[in-house]
Amino acid sequence: MYWTDWEEDDVNDSIGRIEKAWMDGSNRKIFVTSNMLWPNGLTLDHGTSTMYWCDAYYDHIEKIYLNGTGR
Repeated sequence: MYWTDWEEDDVNDSIGRIEKAWMDGSNRKIFVTSNMLWPNGLTLDHGTSTMYWCDAYYDHIEKIYLNGTGR
């Protein structure tokens, strides 16, 4: 499974990320962190193995392949 998250801190103001884990919650890993602040609107295209999301702070749509390349 995949999900988006962001948090506020005193140094960076806001840190966004996309995380992933197995369905039982184990094997949790950060999937994407660079150049994002408020990720949301996550969707998967299984035909092309591509993930899409919106960043509400930067006001754009991004993509990455599920193998972690092609951003």
